[in-house]
Amino acid sequence: HFPEAGIVNGMSDYDHLRMYVNSHSLRWSHGAVKGRFGSDVLSHLCEAPIDQTLERFAVMGYQGIHIDRRGYADKGQAIESRLSDLLGVRPVVSAEGRDVFFDVRPYTERLKGRYTDGQWTTRREWSLSPVRMDWRSGFQGEVADGKTHWRQSYGAEAEATIINSLQESRPVTLHFRAVDYSAAPAHLTLGGPLLEETLRIDQAGVEFSRTFLAPPGESAIHFACDAAPLAGPQHALVFALIGYDLVNETPTDQQSASAASP
Repeated sequence: HFPEAGIVNGMSDYDHLRMYVNSHSLRWSHGAVKGRFGSDVLSHLCEAPIDQTLERFAVMGYQGIHIDRRGYADKGQAIESRLSDLLGVRPVVSAEGRDVFFDVRPYTERLKGRYTDGQWTTRREWSLSPVRMDWRSGFQGEVADGKTHWRQSYGAEAEATIINSLQESRPVTLHFRAVDYSAAPAHLTLGGPLLEETLRIDQAGVEFSRTFLAPPGESAIHFACDAAPLAGPQHALVFALIGYDLVNETPTDQQSASAASP
């Protein structure tokens, strides 16, 4: 969609690109295409608590954090204070006071000291190539209202695929709230090599959360619902998954050692 988000406090949609066009050898996270893998990874990462986000940033190889104070109602005071505490450094501030830069490298060196080389390598690989969910047939595009997000099915059956691009199984947790559009309760069945379960759902919604191992490659999850369809403007709507999230769990020391073995 254009524009992307409109004005955020005093910052426009593409103000972060100022850094990109004024540098020649630096690489920036901003500029990823919405809906693509890189953008999804960063969006998901930024939804986590800041201490977890910061550790993932460091493990992924980012060396600094830029803040545009115009994007915050408090001019960045809260986020800068929190980052200063976590990183243990003071930021560099531009002459006009708008742009702030935090050096992440000292924090990264301290963080590395908590892990062996093998553990660090595994964490880096898992962070750069997280297990992800690809929505296939039967689901409409994501809808969001600023508070949550959801996907609707336009038929009784739909399919999503869990994709693990590494050559080892990894633990993930799938969360969502399932609702149907009919007046009567219905059943939503999840099937496939990863999950075999039937939920009794209604218009109020039923919470679902399961942790499982995602094997290398692609694994399909098939959804089937027996709810009466609700006629929509283009398709009949049967069920929806609200606030869905696929959380990549942190590798254990045993998993790190196994991944590092020849």
